[in-house]
Amino acid sequence: MRDSTSRTSTAVMHLVKLAVFGAAAVLTTGNALTGPALAPASTAGAWTGKKIVDRLPVPVFIALVEASLVISGLLLIIGGQPRHRHGLIPPVAGSP
Repeated sequence: MRDSTSRTSTAVMHLVKLAVFGAAAVLTTGNALTGPALAPASTAGAWTGKKIVDRLPVPVFIALVEASLVISGLLLIIGGQPRHRHGLIPPVAGSP
């Protein structure tokens, strides 16, 4: 029962995201084709990650997450947030 509820909520979440991205004009044909192309690698990565996490002791997992957060925070402080040519969000067609 839990698995079907999880799958349903995940599917609804992704459908809502697609609607929002489409309404904001950031969902392009290229983006729409890239997602399904990356799906096999994403699925394999999630499966592999779950197998690894299931074998890790909780303290080791917590230490890895905390170290990752500290490192990414330091990198943002040192180098700043990466930007695209037009800023963080691409401009919407027709905007000034």
